Amino acid sequence: MKLLLKWLLSIAIGVFFVWLAARSWPLEQIFAFELRLEGSYLVAGDVSPEEIRWYPPSPSDGAAGVNRGVTVADKGPIPNGWVFNLLYLIPYGIILSLIHVLRVLRWYPLLRPITKVSFWRLNRIGAVGFMCVFLFPLRLGEFVRPYLIAERGRIRMSEAMGTIVVERVLDGLLTSLMLFIVLRYLPSEHAQSYTELRAGSYIALSVFVLGTALLTMAYARRDRTVATIRKILGRLMPGMTERLIGILESFIRGLSALPSFRNLALFVGTTLLYWGMNGFGLYVFARGFGMHVPLLAAYAMMASVVVGMMIPNSPANVGSFWFFLLKPLELFGVGATSLQATAAALGIWLVQLIQLLLFGGYFLLVGTVSFKTVWASTKDSPTDALLPSESTERL
Repeated sequence: MKLLLKWLLSIAIGVFFVWLAARSWPLEQIFAFELRLEGSYLVAGDVSPEEIRWYPPSPSDGAAGVNRGVTVADKGPIPNGWVFNLLYLIPYGIILSLIHVLRVLRWYPLLRPITKVSFWRLNRIGAVGFMCVFLFPLRLGEFVRPYLIAERGRIRMSEAMGTIVVERVLDGLLTSLMLFIVLRYLPSEHAQSYTELRAGSYIALSVFVLGTALLTMAYARRDRTVATIRKILGRLMPGMTERLIGILESFIRGLSALPSFRNLALFVGTTLLYWGMNGFGLYVFARGFGMHVPLLAAYAMMASVVVGMMIPNSPANVGSFWFFLLKPLELFGVGATSLQATAAALGIWLVQLIQLLLFGGYFLLVGTVSFKTVWASTKDSPTDALLPSESTERL
């Protein structure tokens, strides 16, 4: 029943963001045209590739800017359709594959102080775990990787979860800082959109700076933390207190990579490459839709999605993904009439979804990762999942 309620809540969140996105972007028109192929171009409606090229506005264009037929009606006709150059699937597919490898590799230095794991095992666990993070609601997919890698006597679920927390805190810190910095170099004439993005960057940066501080304090002052918990709760519920302390100590052990300069440098360096490749991928893929998005705007789009994912997600991030992805484009005057931008956002979401399904679904189909085990990780509550188990089915 608890799991069902989580899914229902996440679906409601998805419906809400689809509604929000539909208010600002022409979602209902994307599928209103017949599709045809013209060479390497997938064409929807009565348009040509030359009609949909978008360039950022120059200062002489004013606040609205030049859209060359995509958004601003007084600068030319609004195209009755959209176009995508299918050849851009090749470089973007390569970039997504490199992103996957980097995402797998950056987990290794966090796990190395706890246990030795081969790249190929990390790869299959990572592929399934990344797919589940995207597909499962309310961040339930975050429990899949630690659940699969946990091995009795070598690594506990709580230890593995500690590494995931480090990942998420650094990801949030880097991307919110990136959004905060990049916004300084993007147009601010569209006051409402700029204010919303700026406020989001402030909130996210504050949350993740605090999270970083708490992680550091938890590790540096672990003895005092344990003593405080035992003093406050020990007399009221001694059995539960000792159980909680056991979880906390295992969790802190999962943070053991933090004081190691080598492991931390490898993790931070790989993470920087990972996010750098993510933003560059958006920059490349947007050109397939004729949108010459500035590189800084592409990183703002990426960071906006990550910050937006602080809100509990819907299944497959439906609605919220493209709502937050498109938000920075409003700074350039791209808005409600832009079929091309809307199609680009849906295309990015779809290609990422297909890549995750292919990479993760393969290991489920061939049986090297058990679907039953993956599903079991979502049925446990966060508290239950962190408790040491003697009977958990392993990968």
